[in-house]
This record gives sequence, C-alpha cells and structure tokens, in this order.
Amino acid sequence: MSDFEEEVKDRPVVLKPEKQHVKTPREIWNERYASVRTLKPKARFLTAFNANVDAVVFIDHAQLESVVSSLSPDELAHAEKRIADGKTGEIRDRADFVGVLLHCMNEGKGMNFKAEKNVFEWFEKVFQSKERRMGGQAGIVANQLAELGLKVTAYCGLLSPEQAKFFDKRVCFPLVKGRNLVCTNAKNAARKEDATKTNWIFEFHRGQSIKVSSHRVITAPRANRLIVTMPLHYHPLFPNEYERVLPKLAQSNDVAFLAGYQSIIQAPAGEKPERVLKHAAAQIRLLKRNKKLMTHFEYVEPGDEKNRKFLLKTIATEADSIGVNEVELLDILKALGCEKEAKAIEKHENSHTVYLGCERVMKKLDMKRVHLHNFGFHILLLKKPFDNPEKARDALVFSALVACVKAKEGTRYVTLKGLKKAEFQISETGVNQLNAFEGGIDEERKKRHSSFERKWLLREGIFDLGDHFAIIIPTPIVQNPQSTVGLGDTVSSIALAIEKS
Repeated sequence: MSDFEEEVKDRPVVLKPEKQHVKTPREIWNERYASVRTLKPKARFLTAFNANVDAVVFIDHAQLESVVSSLSPDELAHAEKRIADGKTGEIRDRADFVGVLLHCMNEGKGMNFKAEKNVFEWFEKVFQSKERRMGGQAGIVANQLAELGLKVTAYCGLLSPEQAKFFDKRVCFPLVKGRNLVCTNAKNAARKEDATKTNWIFEFHRGQSIKVSSHRVITAPRANRLIVTMPLHYHPLFPNEYERVLPKLAQSNDVAFLAGYQSIIQAPAGEKPERVLKHAAAQIRLLKRNKKLMTHFEYVEPGDEKNRKFLLKTIATEADSIGVNEVELLDILKALGCEKEAKAIEKHENSHTVYLGCERVMKKLDMKRVHLHNFGFHILLLKKPFDNPEKARDALVFSALVACVKAKEGTRYVTLKGLKKAEFQISETGVNQLNAFEGGIDEERKKRHSSFERKWLLREGIFDLGDHFAIIIPTPIVQNPQSTVGLGDTVSSIALAIEKS
C-alpha cells in the first residue's frame, strides 16, 4: 500500500449534498387536490325551485354545417348580426338560433336564452338529443348532493310525474300534512296538473370551427354550451300553506340553495314580477329565522334590465351568498351601475379585475359570501368575521375536483369512489391567474409583498384583505369535456357542502 493510500483509507467519505427540489406552485396545488379526495361533505341541504328535463345535443361539424347551409341569404345575414350582438332578445326562429349559437362559440361562453314554441318544434325535427337528463339548478344539485351521501330536501315549482322520474330516490320532498311536515320521495310528491319543462342544451367543443361566409370562420376558443329554455312558467315560491312551517324546515338544514328566480320573465300576462319577488324575499326571511342557516342564491340572468335590477334588490340582498360565472358577474355589475368595474373586466378579463368586480358586488348587495367560478380558477370572497378560511379553500378545491371529473367523464353525478380514482393536472392558466391576482393586489399596497410572502400566498391562495378574505384557487382544465352543463351549480353547492360540514 502506498503512503498516499495509507493516509486516506480511514478518512470519512464526505458526500456532496444533493440540491433540494423546491416544489413549484403547480406541484403544491396538485398535491392539495390529491389530499382533499378523502373529504366527506356532511351538510344538510334544502334546494329550490327549478328542475326540468334537459335534452342534450353534442353538436358536431356535420350538423352545424347542415343547419348553416340551410339558411337563405336573408336568414344568414340576420344570423351574422346576432353573432355580433348575441345577447339581444329571445330566439324566435332558426336564423336567431344559429346566430346565438355561433355567438356563444365565438366567445367560448356558456349562455342561456329563452325561445318561442316553434323553435322547440324545429329542434325536434332537426336534432337528435343524445340523452335526456335532470336539468335545472335545484334538480341537478339535489341529485349530485344525494349521490355524495348528503341529506337533501327539495322543492320544485314544477314537479310533473315525468319530471319526478329524474330525481334520485334519496331526495326528500316536504309535504304539509295538517300542522306537520312529512318527507316523501319525488314520485309521491308529483303533481299531475304540472307540465314538464324541457330545455335544450347544445354542447360545443374547443377548436370547433364553422365557415359562416366567404370572409368569416367561427372557431370556439374553449368548450361550452348554449341553453335554450322552454317558455313554461313556474313560481319561484313555496305554496302559501308552507309558510307556517318554513322556519321548521330551516331548522333541519344547514344550507338553503335557492335558484330558478329567472322564471319571473315568463310570468303570465297581468302578473307583476315585482309582487312575486317581494313574496319570495319574505319567504327567505322566514327561512333565515334559523340564524345558522346559510342562504345561497345561484344567479341566472333573467332576461331584461328592469327585472334584473329588481331581482338583485329583493332576492340577492336577502341571501347570504351568491354564485356566478364571469358572464353573470358582468350582468350584475351593469345592473348595479358599477360601470368602472364592468369596463375593466371587458377590457382585460383576469383574476384581479374579476375580483374587483366581486368585491363591488359584495359591498353593493351587503353579502357575506361571493363565489365566482371561471375558466381555470375560482374566487371566493368571505366577509369577516370568518373562522376558517383554510377549510373554505379546501372546500373550493374539492368542488373543483368534482367538476373536473364530471366534465371529463360526462357522468351525470360524481361519486366519492370516482373522486378517489380521479386523474387531473392543475392548468398553467390557473397558476398564471393566481400570479395575476397576487400581482394586482400587491400593486394596491403601500408596502410590496416580500419574496417570502409572495411564495406563501401563491401556495396557500388565501388573502387577508381587511374586512374580508379573498380565496383564489387554480383548477384543472378539461380540454375536451364530455359535458359542461351544470358545472357552475355543482361547484357552488359542493363548496358549501364542505364549508358548512
């Protein structure tokens, strides 16, 4: 052995430490999504007032091309005008329908329109719906929550025997018997005199294109849907005989998920929507005698400015919480006269401009909670005092995961077992929007966020903003979803189901 070998043989071996991997925000959020899969919502829900049957059409290129080519030159010119101004008026004929559908595709936005009876007759002749399923916010939410094992009570403005077949057997329908509330299933609660409201859902996919004319091609930037609603009226009210027992009904629930007030635009001639909405607001006050009950209003634009303003003035100001998408947020801001916030979103829609819009809505309507669901991210504003923003954040994550599975698989209802098997990846869009939100908030501060603060905020998604918390989460994006209808209702309700458990 050489002198050198003798010298070094007993020296300790010093290994160069490996560079520790620093997790990216995307990796951290992927782990958070994986961790919430074991959560089990336990809140008790009351859902009301709208349920209908959805006829779903996954419109393909051949169908779309055939419908567009069938239009006369005058009809095509009319359709092109509606592409540019898609939100004006109801759908009266096939040219109107084509214009509105192509407007939705061009914007990549989900929209709702009412239509005249002849339009539905034309649908039946031209389109083959792939399936008929439960529709309406209250109906979809009731079935999905029941599938997740929650105790659900539902009341619907229209509950025909045909409609009753679409309800989960586990959903309870309250009937008034003397001075008591009796729980039964949808079949026993059905009213033979009620009609069945059937809406048509036209789903389009990302990248879907159609040549409208020699100088115009429409391409959808993202998957979404057009909902065409049947002109069939129902009252968004509990019957008068229920009013005596509404406080008792409230005592047996943690959340009242209230939707379907947009039906006021279809009120019979001579009936004043204002009177109906004032009555509805009085019923919400009866429910709110239970101080622990969270009343949530899932918003859908009612179709005209006068009714929109009155709807917000009566129902929204009574509710504790509101759920909206980005299109509905703009409608509300404009109705409330918040032009500055609306114009900022229209000029540059991102998480920060959308947040400023939500904050304005919260203050204008004096709400405790505003939940906005958008492409790639969700924002939740919670008025203080609020004890557990981390739980509310995880509730958002859980709800977004359910929506991801629903969109990806096209399943009617997501199960807890299905969630455990879910495969997902947080989108770069969502992470970028989280960065945009933090950057926008930071610019408003006198003292900028430190590097440590910035990293913490991007990891946690919870911002303490004085009189409220703002929570933003990135979401998975399903590039070619099997279905998009009902996703907003799903995330609104399930976030509350975890938050209030």
